[in-house]
Amino acid sequence: MQMHVFAILMDGDDEATEELNRFLRGQKVLSVEKVGVVDQGRHYRSICVEYLTRRVGEIEDPRLPARLLVPSAAHQFAA
Repeated sequence: MQMHVFAILMDGDDEATEELNRFLRGQKVLSVEKVGVVDQGRHYRSICVEYLTRRVGEIEDPRLPARLLVPSAAHQFAA
């Protein structure tokens, strides 16, 4: 299991949001935890993603959509 943390400005950071979406689409996500953070007067959402790494050449099972793996988080980051 691996972890990756994202920091996204709350007032709109389209590039960071797209980076998060790409990451989530490319991993087997186990959990997503979100926390609001204020640093030097700037408001961020800190997002910690726990995931399993994919093996080279591994094919994802199309019968198991990501929203079934993480139902509480999948709708929040859908592209």
